[in-house]
Amino acid sequence: MRYIFLLLACLASFTASAAEFSKLKFITENYPPYNYRDDGKIVGLTVDVLHAASQAVNDPVTKIELQPWARGYKNALDGPMVVLFGTTRNSDRESKFKWAGPINATEIVVLAKKSKNINIKDPADFDKYVTGVIREDIGEQLMVSLGVNQKAMKPSSRPEMLMKQLDHGRVDMIAYEKNVAKALMKDEGIDFSKYHVVYVLSQSFSYFAFSSDTPNEYVAKLQKGIDIIKGNGKLEEIKSKY
Repeated sequence: MRYIFLLLACLASFTASAAEFSKLKFITENYPPYNYRDDGKIVGLTVDVLHAASQAVNDPVTKIELQPWARGYKNALDGPMVVLFGTTRNSDRESKFKWAGPINATEIVVLAKKSKNINIKDPADFDKYVTGVIREDIGEQLMVSLGVNQKAMKPSSRPEMLMKQLDHGRVDMIAYEKNVAKALMKDEGIDFSKYHVVYVLSQSFSYFAFSSDTPNEYVAKLQKGIDIIKGNGKLEEIKSKY
């Protein structure tokens, strides 16, 4: 019996050691303050969490790719061995990925200029306007789930362009993460105080989304790292910086 226990322990140890993060492709997008490029480096809250969690399990992640969201999302759906972060977890995406987290709270909202006096009481009201969205982003997916007409949405591949379209009046509203919209507007010299939330689409959490082909050992390993930094206070320390 003791031999069997030792054998199982050895197998478990071998499996854990074989699940090296270097075998995964980590992808994120320009989504400040959570993940973005600064002075040639990919930085931000979720990046700090990834580094801390991977270091906590003695397997530091050293390579991260920055891609437009739609491309990164497709790569995560297709695989192989892809981790897309930070990804808002919801019922539509639940079965498409394997998940480790949560990383941080997110609020997906619809923003409009205060001067336009737009009032959204019911999802049907969206069809009276044009709302800018990012292709395959959670904002677009939530709008679709509400039954908003596709003709009432104007998709874009670049969030910076989305902010400019809103500021220049080319769209009436945008569906996006509130804190990220604020950060991007600041970068583009747009006064965020001129805008307000006209509808809350979702209050959720972002996670590390693993392509479905990824063995569970990798997911469990990163989850262990997240649990460690949550338990020792490092996770909250990271969040407090942002």
